[in-house]
Amino acid sequence: MKTTSKLTSRLTVFVLAIALAVSAVFACFVFAEHNAAFADEEQRNIGRTYYYDELKNSDIAQKFYNLMGEIAEDGKFNDGIYEHDLSDMLTQAELKDCIGNSSSRIPVALAAARDAFFMDHPDLFYIDVYKLSLTYGFRDGNYYASLGTGRVDNYYTDYTVTSAAQAVTAEAAFKKAADDMAAAARSESADVVEQIRYVNNEIAENVVYDYGAYEDKHNNIAYNGYVNTAYGALVEKKALCGGSSQASKSVLDSLGIP
Repeated sequence: MKTTSKLTSRLTVFVLAIALAVSAVFACFVFAEHNAAFADEEQRNIGRTYYYDELKNSDIAQKFYNLMGEIAEDGKFNDGIYEHDLSDMLTQAELKDCIGNSSSRIPVALAAARDAFFMDHPDLFYIDVYKLSLTYGFRDGNYYASLGTGRVDNYYTDYTVTSAAQAVTAEAAFKKAADDMAAAARSESADVVEQIRYVNNEIAENVVYDYGAYEDKHNNIAYNGYVNTAYGALVEKKALCGGSSQASKSVLDSLGIP
């Protein structure tokens, strides 16, 4: 009886061990699948629109961000003075709350959207999104608002382009520089880490640190607004830290690397 009991106990332990092992394998498989799905979701939420995703708690901020994207896509930013009527985006109730009740919801949402858009779109180097302003009031029995230049002459980045033609030319030069570096990185290696290393080294080794202020012999100072943009780093090869970091993002975007 004792022998039978021992054999039964050992058999029970053995069966339980197998069951636990199978459970562990299954749990690992499920966990791995969950992690892969989570990784896929994270992959979609970072990179090109990383900062947009931080606006998830404000539907108005997301609307402003998307509106700026549409304006850019349509090339309407190029002239530096385009003004957009917000009646198609903001309701009368929202405008009344802002204008009539002095609510800060809309201005705060615009500020957040500008921050996110600026960080996500280094390719729009010639536009100073912080010059984009709200104009609103009461007209013809309705509240109204628009997004545009406000009190400034234009919303170009200071000391860069001054016309739509210059903006288009600069955009083309920038895109070519970013695409060329991305193509070179792909030729260098198919490995993502190596591509990132290549882009980093290219920018670090070929971009001169430049403050963008030049004094001639007559003590006249000329300014270069590109030094704090991706264009400065990729096209002119002169930039401050901000310009170099934005250039890296631009090229990595071209490579599809978040």
